Amino acid sequence: MRNLSTLLFVLAFAVQATNAQPNWQWANAFGQGEDPGMQSTYFENVATDSEGNCYVVGCFDGNIMGDITFNDEDPAEQLTGLLVKFNSAGEYLWHKQIYTDDGTQYTKVRIDGVATDSNGDVYITGFFCGTANIGSGISITSTAPGTHSMFIVKYSAIDGTPLWADEAAGTDASYGYNLAIDSSDDVYVTGSFKGTADFSGTQLTSTGDYDGFVAKYSSGGIFQWVDKVGDTSYDSGYSIAIDNNDNIFIIGKFNGAPTIGATTLAPGTNDMFVAKCSDDGAWQNAIAFYCTDNYGFGYIHDIGCDANGNVFVTGPFNTDIDFGNGAEPYTTYPGYLARYGNSLDYQWHKIMASDEDDPDNGTFALKTDVANNVIVTGSLYGTIDFGSGITITENGYSHQAPYIAKFNNAGEIQYAQVFNNQEGGFGGSGLGIDVVGESVIVAGVFDNPITIGNITITCPNKFIWVASGIDPLSSENDILTFDFVSIDEISINIDDINKTVGVVVPEGTNVSSLTSEITVSAGATISPESGIPQDFTNPFEYTVTAENGDDQIWTVTVSIAVSINEINNQVSIYPNPSNGIFTIENLNGFGNLLGLEITDITGKTVLTQRSMLRCVALSLQIDLSNHPKGIYFLKLYGDDNTLLNPRKIIIH
Repeated sequence: MRNLSTLLFVLAFAVQATNAQPNWQWANAFGQGEDPGMQSTYFENVATDSEGNCYVVGCFDGNIMGDITFNDEDPAEQLTGLLVKFNSAGEYLWHKQIYTDDGTQYTKVRIDGVATDSNGDVYITGFFCGTANIGSGISITSTAPGTHSMFIVKYSAIDGTPLWADEAAGTDASYGYNLAIDSSDDVYVTGSFKGTADFSGTQLTSTGDYDGFVAKYSSGGIFQWVDKVGDTSYDSGYSIAIDNNDNIFIIGKFNGAPTIGATTLAPGTNDMFVAKCSDDGAWQNAIAFYCTDNYGFGYIHDIGCDANGNVFVTGPFNTDIDFGNGAEPYTTYPGYLARYGNSLDYQWHKIMASDEDDPDNGTFALKTDVANNVIVTGSLYGTIDFGSGITITENGYSHQAPYIAKFNNAGEIQYAQVFNNQEGGFGGSGLGIDVVGESVIVAGVFDNPITIGNITITCPNKFIWVASGIDPLSSENDILTFDFVSIDEISINIDDINKTVGVVVPEGTNVSSLTSEITVSAGATISPESGIPQDFTNPFEYTVTAENGDDQIWTVTVSIAVSINEINNQVSIYPNPSNGIFTIENLNGFGNLLGLEITDITGKTVLTQRSMLRCVALSLQIDLSNHPKGIYFLKLYGDDNTLLNPRKIIIH
């Protein structure tokens, strides 16, 4: 974490459509005032509960001012931990400060990780030295001589009363960097330690220098287990995420060739890992990203999972790096977003590279939403071109500005926005992000003043900020087009009122194994997926899920056309494709033609006639030249109940 002496912020916004700029709802800021001794103030992370309340954590020295003034209770002006709760409207509810009596370290307390459980209670992790007051007269004491110890605290959602706390002191330093909560409200924390650390009586000894760790506690604070990741050099866990099946994913840095369960990573220097374990601590798999230059760096700052168990990671880098599909060339301190399957198989990655080569560029946090989109936040100097006509530019005053960018599950950019300083100064960054329903919360640091959408916030000197808003998700869950692969003579009727699809296929079609081609509403998904053979002997149901999670069942019924055998084979349509004028010949098998019907590819009827048609020399001409180019389907009816199998015709 860089030592940013800047404003802290929290943001909220609403997005009306893909590529639309967010419409921010509220933002709060707390500045450094006129305190000349204040050096470092920042929000490190943010979390939300199911009701939209948000919790931000970080540290500060001196006093910070805004609607609420936080007075540093440490006269030595060394860093004090801070936890603040806001409701969904951005109104301040309560805060907790954690400070110690130790004067040997400048960073006396720092809170890096925050998460909430199903009851809305909040958990934090970080590190401290000496004896730390965590609130309500309760304290924890580090036995590590002259250095830091990892701690974890659970607070009541109602008023911030501490419910329990633990620490992992030992022969040397230990640090808590982030935590996550599973479906049973058990809590998992990751970080690093050196020497021997004591986790509630369980001794863990590093292999050489620092090792990473992951530890589990029950919701009531009972220690469950701990394990480490490391080799003989420096290693650390940085962040942690949990999927819907309570699999645990940890990210971090490593040097050497650490063994994680049955996986030994190839030797590396300043490289990054992702590891998966079960909720009982059994390692499942691990992968690494390798920097091609031992003097360069790559960071892996945050991790998240979508509803399908896919894993996303993000961070900055300054050398060529291999995410799993070959080396990605380094360009101007870019940020990255990479997706992996639940077994950590590579899926795709995206690079967010500025046109300015500046070490402050990069991405620092991510979160997935209910539609499996992923939103990242970070800092920018210069311009990033995301493609699809989406570009953001730092305005030159800031040198470094926070930004957010949203990608869909396939890695396609949806929108991006930068928050610029209007009067010059150091700049800032987005450092934490969370999503609950359609609300997105972002927190970070900046210089004064900052413009966030249509909201400009000011505060004395440098400040921390937090903001929240609504990112509307589409409720559309329709089938737009339906077709079967390799079947030309087909009739389709899509009924968007009754949510049905009627399909007529030629005689002899094997309806027990047909492969569909289906398009659905933007942002929606379909299950089973399109392109998979299905048995349509009986009506078959698809579930279309809108971006906001609303489900709609669609029933597809397939029937076989009336048999007219050779009669159908004799009928010809030409030219096809044409400019819209078609001639149909060899109609002698139909007797009197009693009607025709033409539908487009969605099943919408574009031409119908139910009166007797007169043929000339057993042929019929149809004029569709006033209709748009595209694919249509033709049906003919005779007086002896004969039916021309639906024929595909094309206007070009």
